[in-house]
Amino acid sequence: MELLVLVSFCILTFTGKSFGDETGHVKIKTDQDVTLPCYFGKTLLDKRINWKKDGKDIFLYENGQVKPSSQNGQCKVRVSHFKDELKSGNASITIKQAKVSDSGTYICLFYEQGRSLPSGRVEIKLTVDPVNITVDVYEDVILPCSFNTSFTDKSFDWKKDGKDVFFFENGKFKHLSQDEQFKGRVSHFLDELKCGNASITIKQVNLSDSGTYTCLYIDGKEEGPRQINLTVEYILKDRSGGKINGAFAKPSAFRLHINGEGALLRCEVLGASPEPTVVWYDSDGNNVSDREPEVSEEGDLYHIILETKVTKTDNYTCVATQNELYHQSNKTTSVNIRGHVKIKTDQDVTLPCYFGRTLLDKRINWKKDGKDIFLYENGQVKPSSQNRQCKVRVSHFKDELKSGNASITIKQAKVSDSGTYICLFYERGRILPSGRVEIKLTVDKTPIIIKEDESVILPCSFNTSLTDNRFDWKKDGKEVFLFENGKFKPSSQDEQFKGRVSHFPDELKCGNASITIKQVKMSDSGTYTCLYLDGKEEGPRQMNLTVEHILKDRSGGKINGNGLLIGGLIGGIIVIGVLTAAVAFLLYKRRRNRNSSGKQDDKTNGANHPLTNDPMRMN
Repeated sequence: MELLVLVSFCILTFTGKSFGDETGHVKIKTDQDVTLPCYFGKTLLDKRINWKKDGKDIFLYENGQVKPSSQNGQCKVRVSHFKDELKSGNASITIKQAKVSDSGTYICLFYEQGRSLPSGRVEIKLTVDPVNITVDVYEDVILPCSFNTSFTDKSFDWKKDGKDVFFFENGKFKHLSQDEQFKGRVSHFLDELKCGNASITIKQVNLSDSGTYTCLYIDGKEEGPRQINLTVEYILKDRSGGKINGAFAKPSAFRLHINGEGALLRCEVLGASPEPTVVWYDSDGNNVSDREPEVSEEGDLYHIILETKVTKTDNYTCVATQNELYHQSNKTTSVNIRGHVKIKTDQDVTLPCYFGRTLLDKRINWKKDGKDIFLYENGQVKPSSQNRQCKVRVSHFKDELKSGNASITIKQAKVSDSGTYICLFYERGRILPSGRVEIKLTVDKTPIIIKEDESVILPCSFNTSLTDNRFDWKKDGKEVFLFENGKFKPSSQDEQFKGRVSHFPDELKCGNASITIKQVKMSDSGTYTCLYLDGKEEGPRQMNLTVEHILKDRSGGKINGNGLLIGGLIGGIIVIGVLTAAVAFLLYKRRRNRNSSGKQDDKTNGANHPLTNDPMRMN
C-alpha cells in the first residue's frame, strides 16, 4: 500500500499541472453591447473554446468553426467572437443588446486537442442593470422597448410586479387582462409596431406607479425581456400652487476611500424637506450604517450626510425616506475591497477607479510611491506632471469621465511598475481630496523554461528604432549583451556568454532588442534584464529563465521522461525490497535471540525448583 502511494505521488509530481483562475466583474446598462474579456497566451485557431453561463453553453468554437447548435436559445444570434484575433489568444465574446436576464457568472474554457479537461479557465461576473427613469408625479412617461422584429402579427406583454400593464396579441391590445391601476392610462405606438417598437406611454403617473416594469416579446425566445425601473417623485407646492424646488430627497453616493481592509462610503442628501431618514443597506437588505448622520438646516430645507465603513465587496445602497410625502429614493454604489491587480510583464493593465459623480470639471490625480503618474485638471491631461517612466504609457477613459470613471490604463507594464497606486479626485478649489481609491499592482516577471543544450530567445522590444540607440542585457550583474552606436560590444561581455549570444539586426529598426542564447546551461538560469539606455520613459524588461537538467545514458543519448519514470519506479521497488529484507532479517535475529535466552532461563530455574530439591522426592 505504501509503495502504491509513493508511485502515485511520483506520477503526480512528474505530470501534474495547475491553472490559476482569473476573475472579473463587468457592469453595464440594459440594451448595451458588452464584451466579456478572455485571453490565453497562445494561438486558439486549433483549440476548443467553450463559454458557459449557469451550466449552459452559450458559445462553442471547435475544429475551426462556431457550433451554433450548442448555444442557449436566448443567446443565439446575439453572441459573437473575435475571429481574426484567435491566433493571438483572444477568446473574448460580445453579447449584443444585453438584458437583465443575461446577468450571471460566465466561464471561458479552452481545451487542447484531444483533452477532456480544460487547459485554461477565466471566470467573469456580468451585471446588467435595468434602465432607470425618474419622473415627477402627474406627468406622462414613455417606457422604451424594442425588438428586432415586426409586431403587426406578434405578441408582447408589459408587467409590473406581477400586474398586467399592457398586453398586445394578434394585432390588438387585450384590455380585459389589464390591471385596474392602469386602465385608461396606457397606450402604445401603433404606427411603429412594424419597426419592432413595443414602447408604451403611461399618462399622469402616480406614486404607486413606481417600480420595476418588464417588457416581454412572447414569440421570441432568442430575445430576453427588457426591464425598466420607474421612480415617480412627489412634488411639494406652496399655497399659490408653485413647485418648491429641492423638497424631495435625492441621495448621492460616493466612495471616499478604498483599500485592502475596507471602504468609507458617504451619502449626501441636500435640500430636502421635510427631513428624510437616511440609511445605508447592503445587497441583502441589511442596515450597515455604523454612525449617526450629520444634519444641518438652511431655512426649511435639510442637508444630511451619512458616512459608513464597509469591509466586504458588494453593492451598497443609500436610501432616503420621507414618510410624510410617501416618497423614497435611493442611490447605489459598488465596492471592490480586494484592490489587488496581478499581471505578467508587457501586458496592458487597467487600474479601476470610480466615483459616483461627473468628473469633467474635477481634478484627478494618480500617484505611485509619492510620484505623479497622471493628472487631469481643467478639462485636460497635464503630461508635464507625469513620472517620466509612465509618460506615453498611461491613458484614461476620456469619454467616461462624465459617468465618474477615473480609471487609467498602463500599456506594456513592467516589473518596475509594481507598487501601490492611489487615485484621488478634488472638487474645484479644494486642497483636500474628496475621494480616494488605493490599488496594489503586482507585475510578475515573464517565466521562460527550457531544456539544457537548447537555444532560447529572450524577448524584448521598445517603441523606437534601435539602429542608432543603445540597449543592454544583464543577468545577476553580469554583462550578457551590450549594443551601442550600431554595434554589439563583445569586449564587455562576460566569459559565460561569449560566442553564444546573438541579436536580430534586421529588426532593430522596429524596436526589437531580443537576443538568442545558444546551447543553454544550468548556470544560465536566473533573472535577465533588458534596458533601453537612451529611453527613460520606458522601464526595463525582466524575465526569469529556468534551464532544466537532462539526464543522459553512457552513449550520450537523452533519457526521456518515460524512461526516467520507469527507472525511478524500478529503483524505488529495489530500494523497498532491500529495506523489507533487512527488516525481516532483524526481526528473525531478534526472535532467535529471545528463544535462546528463554531456554537458558528454564535450566537455571530448574536447578532451584522446590520439587526437584526435595530430599523425600529423591528417595
